[in-house]
Amino acid sequence: MQSEHTVTQLSRGDGPAVHHYYDIPIEEPDGSRIVYYEFDSDEIPGPGKVIVARADGTEAREVGRGEESIGHVGAQARWVGPGRIAYSPRQQSAGGTVVVDLDSGKRQELPFTLRSYCEPTGVGAMIGDAGGHGATHDLARMQTLRLWDSRTGDIRIRLTAERAHAIHPRRDRFEPARSNFQNAKFSPDGSRVFIVFGTEAYRNMAGGRDYPSIKCLLLMSTDGDDVTYLGEFGHHPMWRPDGSEIIAYVGDQGAQHLVRYPLDGTPAAPFLEDLPGIHASLDRAQRRLVTDVFEGDDQARILLVDVETGDHHTLTAGRHAQRGHIRGCHPHPQWSRDESRVFFNMADTGVPQLYEVRV
Repeated sequence: MQSEHTVTQLSRGDGPAVHHYYDIPIEEPDGSRIVYYEFDSDEIPGPGKVIVARADGTEAREVGRGEESIGHVGAQARWVGPGRIAYSPRQQSAGGTVVVDLDSGKRQELPFTLRSYCEPTGVGAMIGDAGGHGATHDLARMQTLRLWDSRTGDIRIRLTAERAHAIHPRRDRFEPARSNFQNAKFSPDGSRVFIVFGTEAYRNMAGGRDYPSIKCLLLMSTDGDDVTYLGEFGHHPMWRPDGSEIIAYVGDQGAQHLVRYPLDGTPAAPFLEDLPGIHASLDRAQRRLVTDVFEGDDQARILLVDVETGDHHTLTAGRHAQRGHIRGCHPHPQWSRDESRVFFNMADTGVPQLYEVRV
């Protein structure tokens, strides 16, 4: 691996290791521990273990098992408050979520798959089954958004595909039964949540490619009383750290840009033009951005971008042929909580491992 900065491997086991996603913190709220997933072997998808370790990767221990995890996100391991982690043990079939109290060992099983979690409010968003990679019945599981209150245990339906379809300006072009939700992400204060809605999952199924392409952002208050259509986008949306807008990648005649979406539904506007990469994350001051860039068939680099000037700086680069979603993974760069480091996956050794690079 090539870098002018200090790079440290955090995963210490023998199998491939990945963290969950680019915008789901691997660090405990106080920064003392990390969580990630380690496969039992190079056979991916397959079984493995949820690992909790000290922040430097030492004292790693198994706290849960995944039976059919995919390379992209492992078992979706994440923190749900101090001393508690959640993961999906049966990702490709039954879905569901297990919550573990690390001190007592107490386990709680939830019937739906946790997709995001808001630390300030203790509320999580659930969108059916995390599988949804081909079977028609999986699409139906992805057509309901539920919010889970971790303090009370209450799980309530907040949005359905039928209701989302009814407010889409091109609802005459597609059917609710062939649409689905993909991601839901809370605003920093937890008062609102945006939802990705469209036909992408159906189009990826056999025979669905000719179906109209819909991929939009919806905004809703967490009480579910209002839903606003914000517009179509390309990929990987995120909240601005101050909660003022949503930002997402949009392609335009071979180039791609980061575009900002006002929360009142007024037209989107450019944020950063001609920005390479896939998974972008802003720091809290909104002055720096990290993203991952693939080069050729077997190389990747982590870029640090100056938001004001657009200047790019390579934090680290290396071999990374492990792509895709089922068998492979993406680098998924992520700021540490104190923003002194960036966590990422890299397959420079031949299999993915979890690293950090000092910024």
